[in-house]
Amino acid sequence: MVSNYTQDIAKAKRQAVKSSTAAMKMDDTLPRVFLKKGVDNAGSELHEQARNLRPVNKEYKDQMKWRATKRPEVIRNLPMEAFGLGHSVNTKAIEAVHDLASNINIEMFGPVTRKRAGTTVASMTHGHDGRIIVENAETFAVLNTADDVISAWHTYAAVSAMVWQEYPVPIIALRVIHTFKRFAHCGNQAKKVAIDFSDKLLSNTALRMAATPPKGPIDYVDCLQLAKEACTGAGYTGDPDLGNTLAQLKASSGGGSSNNNKTPAKARGGGQRRPEQGERRRRRQRRRRWRPGRQQGSRGPRGPPERQEESRQPGHGGRREQGQHDPAARRRHPGVPGTPLPSLQPE
Repeated sequence: MVSNYTQDIAKAKRQAVKSSTAAMKMDDTLPRVFLKKGVDNAGSELHEQARNLRPVNKEYKDQMKWRATKRPEVIRNLPMEAFGLGHSVNTKAIEAVHDLASNINIEMFGPVTRKRAGTTVASMTHGHDGRIIVENAETFAVLNTADDVISAWHTYAAVSAMVWQEYPVPIIALRVIHTFKRFAHCGNQAKKVAIDFSDKLLSNTALRMAATPPKGPIDYVDCLQLAKEACTGAGYTGDPDLGNTLAQLKASSGGGSSNNNKTPAKARGGGQRRPEQGERRRRRQRRRRWRPGRQQGSRGPRGPPERQEESRQPGHGGRREQGQHDPAARRRHPGVPGTPLPSLQPE
């Protein structure tokens, strides 16, 4: 089938809007811009026209063929005062952010770190593939709560914004953490789960950026899967709304499937029978039970012949007498145990 549109995509979209009944706002026209010659040293001399260009209007996976993933020069003293960070970010962490394929972890940006890095804080080596490897990274910070992990992501986002401008990984990570409600359903393991998720995301991103060509950052949907795996790895469900451990969920489902996203029976509108309902059902079954010497009718036992004759006498209204002929009535009588019901015979 040949498309009706032979023009560029932008023009095709405008034609689709004109023919559609739904109101949709389109992008403004993006004209071609010719850059003036100039120099730029990222400090005292800036190419203002080049630095004020429009953001790239493409998916990240379509940009990575030509995007740089490593800065040739490292700026360790970033002006971070606008973010309220000042000189509190570790210089080793800043250096690692300049290479998107660096093997970093979230503790490097923790809120406890409030001094410049020296040789006693951490050491760094360069692998044969050019990636920066941080050794003894656990000495960078101590994350005490899940909120400290979120604060570390804010710090990482600030450094990334200064070095890479449009780098989306911190924003995606923070959105996923808030989608999982800061892993509060994991109880006292929330901090551990948040750290595990964050480190897996950063490691996954480094591997994607080290590929040839680079694959670009992980997207939101795949990032959600990493968060679910971090929860289940700690023994909790992958759904923050359930608030159960995997063992509790398995017990509530009767020991069946271990699907951690399966909704419990109560949440699905079902549930077990109440005890009083089962007792009523057993009482009805006892009343209908056939006994020797009784005749069967269309509605169950009709009793011995003398009882049937008595039920036909005037004053009974067709009802069967419950008294001395029915030992079960003694047990059902609400008065003194063993006392028969009063006779229905007229005096």
